[in-house]
Amino acid sequence: MLQDLKVGHILGGTPWRMQTGDMVGIVLAAAVMFLPLVVLHQGDINQGGTGLGGAKYAAPQASLMAILAKGIVEGGMAWPLIIVGVLMAVGLILVKVRSPMLVCVGMYLPLETSFAIFVGGLIKGLLDMRRGTACCSRRA
Repeated sequence: MLQDLKVGHILGGTPWRMQTGDMVGIVLAAAVMFLPLVVLHQGDINQGGTGLGGAKYAAPQASLMAILAKGIVEGGMAWPLIIVGVLMAVGLILVKVRSPMLVCVGMYLPLETSFAIFVGGLIKGLLDMRRGTACCSRRA
């Protein structure tokens, strides 16, 4: 949401319109995602699991934040990994990767999650090429 508000400000959006749009988006996302999340959670419990956040449906983002917080609080931060991540991000920016943040975030997600995102992007790319609106085409 911070990026959304920043871009809205740069483009001249008024705060109340941006916040209204964010609230509409939040309410719609909650309404759409409620049932699938309940079904996944209950289905995992019915199969002997612990529900969302357990071994089968792990929450990698929450795990990453927990590891970072623990490293900061206990003083055991894995600085070599942090430095490598920073250098990779700088390298991705220097070679002008279109979305370096997506690449960086995707690196710590499980393969099945990253692969699902890849397949979705591949389908979108194929459909864009078929319509003649490829994402990488440059118009003069």
